[in-house]
Order: sequence, then structure tokens, then C-alpha cells
Amino acid sequence: MRGVRHLLALGTAAVCGVLLYCLRLRFPNPLTEALGPANASPWETGKLVFWAMLPAAAVLRRLEGSGGAGLCAAILLGAGLGLALAAAGAAPAAAALLAAAMALGVHALALGRLDGDALPWYGAVILLAVAYLLFSILPPTGRLFAEQAGVPAASIPF
Repeated sequence: MRGVRHLLALGTAAVCGVLLYCLRLRFPNPLTEALGPANASPWETGKLVFWAMLPAAAVLRRLEGSGGAGLCAAILLGAGLGLALAAAGAAPAAAALLAAAMALGVHALALGRLDGDALPWYGAVILLAVAYLLFSILPPTGRLFAEQAGVPAASIPF
């Protein structure tokens, strides 16, 4: 039964991710660009996973009653995995879905048992949300923020 709850949370994350992406395509404005991916960069893929995992965590909390610390850790893990998979060259949609699935799988196996004070975890999630909003408005230069398509691979100097 626990696996069904995590599959429902994964479905919620997938639907929310698709809705955020489609909302940004249909209504391009600063709000939808802050919540949906503006390009195919690793940072934007992590942002898509992060915003899609928030409702998935709410569904999982309601169904399972698991602690906030484990859910926050799963959200942070999902955003980090999305960023890492996109930086490794995975397609943004595949990276986002795989990162959400892996984060929810790790939550089912280990993070759901995370005990202790949830306040630092909530703080970390809020700080990442602020970073996503801030860097959507004022994107810095760098490889994580640049679109990966068409970027030549670094050559080996020997």
C-alpha cells in the first residue's frame, strides 16, 4: 500500500510538471517563467522538479502522514537530482521525471523515517524557493544557467 501512495505522489509530480510547462508555453509572463522552465538549462530542470514536487509532497503528507523533515529532504533531493541529470546531458523532461521518481523512491526507502526537528528542512526548502525565484528574475551567467543544447563539448588539450 505504501508503494501505491508514492506512485500517486509521482503521478501528481508528473501532472504538475506538465501543467507548469504548458502554462508557461501558453501564457508567457514573469510569473509563469518563474515557476516553469524558461529554457533547457540544468537550473531550469531542477526548478521544474522542485515546483512539481511541492504538491506531490503535500499529497504524500496527506496520504501517509509522514514527517515534514523527510518530505523536505525528498524535495531537495529531487531538485538536486534534476539539476545533476540535466547537467549530465539528459533531456530535461526525462531528467525531471527520473529525478522525481528517484527522490520519491528514496523517500519510500529511507527518508520517510527521518526524525527530528523539521524546521531546518523547511528553511532549506524556503531558501531554495527564493533562489529559484531570484535567479528566474535575474539569471546569472554560468554553465548551470545556460541552455545545454548546441553547446560544444570541451576538447581534451592533448
